[in-house]
Amino acid sequence: METKTKFFWKNFWLRYRLVNGRREDVEGIIIEGACTETTVKFDFIKGWIESGAKTEEFLLQESGKLLCRKPIISWIFYILSGAQEIEVDEWDEYSRFPYEKSWQAKHSLNEIPVVDYLFQAVFQGLVISGVNLEDKFQKSSVFLSHDIDTIHGFTTEFKHLIKSQMFKPLFRLVKKYLQGYDAWNTIQSLMKIEQKFGFKSTFFFLAEHKFYKGVRNADYKLSDPYIQYCLRELNSKKFTVGLHGALNSFRAPEYLKTQLKQLNPPSTIHRFHFLHFQLNRMVLALREAGIKIDCSLGWASACGFRMGTAKPFYLFDHTAKETTEIIEIPFQIMDATLANAKYGNYSPSEAEEVTLGIISQIEKVNGVVGLIWHNNYFSDYSLRPWKTLYIKLLEHFKDKNIQCFDLKDLR
Repeated sequence: METKTKFFWKNFWLRYRLVNGRREDVEGIIIEGACTETTVKFDFIKGWIESGAKTEEFLLQESGKLLCRKPIISWIFYILSGAQEIEVDEWDEYSRFPYEKSWQAKHSLNEIPVVDYLFQAVFQGLVISGVNLEDKFQKSSVFLSHDIDTIHGFTTEFKHLIKSQMFKPLFRLVKKYLQGYDAWNTIQSLMKIEQKFGFKSTFFFLAEHKFYKGVRNADYKLSDPYIQYCLRELNSKKFTVGLHGALNSFRAPEYLKTQLKQLNPPSTIHRFHFLHFQLNRMVLALREAGIKIDCSLGWASACGFRMGTAKPFYLFDHTAKETTEIIEIPFQIMDATLANAKYGNYSPSEAEEVTLGIISQIEKVNGVVGLIWHNNYFSDYSLRPWKTLYIKLLEHFKDKNIQCFDLKDLR
């Protein structure tokens, strides 16, 4: 079985369960060989989804087999493996693959999880052929996460309140600061909010506080009393703690290993700080460091589906040309992407509309909403409207009975 086909089936079985029979027999039903197209026809896929995503436009039943009218396995491989990011040699100012160079930007497909529709077409084709399959994703879920980059916000908030002439909040800010509470020490508050709604999230902590090329890693050390207290609280309340891999870690697996060892208890879940990575070297670093679950794949500059999917998948190693055992949980929505003047530059009300639009797309495919909200966006001062928006999103999930995603559901 060739590389792209192995990748396809490994990820197919992550999504679907064979009720009876042998996987090898199912994998022999689909024949793609007759297809000669090599380039992904994104405009065709877009039109296909908009017209109802009918399975028969991709697959034809003949003599107990499913013949591909379009190279659906090859197309899924290209999109989900991130092949477009291996083909380029242009990066943004932080050495990251730029959204503006992506097929998503070119074809206005960033807010549609195209891979999930393609997999569903294969699933439906096999079911029609008599294969007894179950979809592991029976309903949508949410993966809530928080990157803990900075916990010292007094100066920033003080300047904001002075400039805005908001003296009552300023008095409260100073009073709390003198009592030893910084405006961005919001981790406990965040936990309480989520527990109120019955949710649990994942917190990613940095183990590096030094700057890299003028860009900050953490403004704290893991040994700081406040951080140690938070880690104990998170672990005792059964929240998940992961590593926020420091800047340039993707180029240095041993450096990443060293950071992992500093977390107590140890963790094998990870996200790169500042989304600072290049895909081919990132996968190599994750493998060598022993990471089991990564959560880095989403855009810094745009909301949506970087890998064309709203569901977890196995990463592909383009250097070794093989599928890895690392599961990626992609994200689609990040507070900084919405708020930052360089990116979305949305008001909180505009951001709510954008976010709910993406969530509705995820709900259509029973996907996993991947949400990043930094702890400083829970400030009660300059960023208070973004705290309010996060609570609104939790209310939306609660009202729709969207529960937290659990990897155990995929077993």
